[in-house]
Amino acid sequence: MTRKIILSRKGFDSGYGGFPSLVIDKQDILTLPIPARPQDPNETEPYKYSEIQFKSSNLYEILKEVRSKNTKGTGPNKYDLRYPKHCRCPITQNTKCHFDPDLDPASMTRTQEWRGNLGQCDAAQGHLENQDIRAGDLFIFFGWFQHCESDYTIKNEPSFQMIFGYLEIEHIYKTTGISSIPVWLNDHPHIKNKNLTKIANNTIYVGSATSSWNANIPGSGILKFSEDLILTAQDQTPSRWKPEPFQTFNISYHTEKSRQPDYFQSARIGQEFVIPKCELDCRHDIGCTARTRPESEFAFEWATKLIDGHQTGGPT
Repeated sequence: MTRKIILSRKGFDSGYGGFPSLVIDKQDILTLPIPARPQDPNETEPYKYSEIQFKSSNLYEILKEVRSKNTKGTGPNKYDLRYPKHCRCPITQNTKCHFDPDLDPASMTRTQEWRGNLGQCDAAQGHLENQDIRAGDLFIFFGWFQHCESDYTIKNEPSFQMIFGYLEIEHIYKTTGISSIPVWLNDHPHIKNKNLTKIANNTIYVGSATSSWNANIPGSGILKFSEDLILTAQDQTPSRWKPEPFQTFNISYHTEKSRQPDYFQSARIGQEFVIPKCELDCRHDIGCTARTRPESEFAFEWATKLIDGHQTGGPT
C-alpha cells in the first residue's frame, strides 16, 4: 500500500509559548505543549503542565527551572509563557496546556488501551481531508528547538527546526460521532475543550500499537536526539531546511520558490504539510492519484529509516 507523509508542526513557537522546545544535553528531546489561553471560560483543557511527567520531573518544574536558570536583568522575561494577544505570564502549578500530540507513554499513568494520538480541526483538518489522509499514513512531527545543559541552562547556540516524533495512523475518529470513540480517549483535549468540540470537523487520529514496517517498534513515539533529525540547514534561519530530500518532494503549501540553491524554504505558516500533495484533478472517492507516484514510496522510506534509527524504546 502506498502511503502519505504528513510533516506536522507542533509545540512552542513565537506566538504560543514564545521560546523553543528543548534538546537536553544533546540526548533527550523535550517538546513543550502550547499553553492554554488564560481567562477563557470555554478553554477547558484537561491537563496542567504539573501533571505531565518527563523522566523524574514534570513540565511545570522544568519550565520553572528554565526561567530561573536563564533570567537576566529585571525586565520582561523571555522564558515566561507567551499567549497570542496576551502579555507573557509566569508559569504556575495550575497553568494548563494543550497536550497534543500525546506520544510518550511515560508522560502520565495510562490504561492498557492507550495509544499515541493527535487531535486536529478547522482549516488544518480540512487540509488533511482534502489531501486524502487515511489509516496507514504517517505523521512526522517537527518543531522549534534549542540546546540546553542537563540543568536547563540554555546554550548560546542558534535555534533550529527538528523532527521529534511520529504517529502511524490506525484509526480516525470524528468527535461528532462521540459514541464511537474509545472510552480511554474521554480526557483528550479535543473532547474536553469546549472550544474544540463545537467545531464540525474536530478529529482525533490514533496510532497503531506497532509499526507496519517494523514489528519491533511502536506505531508512535518520541525519538532520541541526533543531528540527523535537524531540518535547518547550516548557518541558516530555522525555517530554511537542508535541501535534501525536500527539493525532490512535492509538499502541500510549498511551490517551486521553496527550492533555493542552498536551502529549502519551509512554509512559515501552517501546521500540516503533506507529501506527496494532491493535484487539482485528484478524485477522493477513488483515492488520491498522488499515491501512485514513485515519490510516495521514496518519502515513506526516508521517514521510516529516520524513525528506525532513533528509537527510545520498544512497543507499548
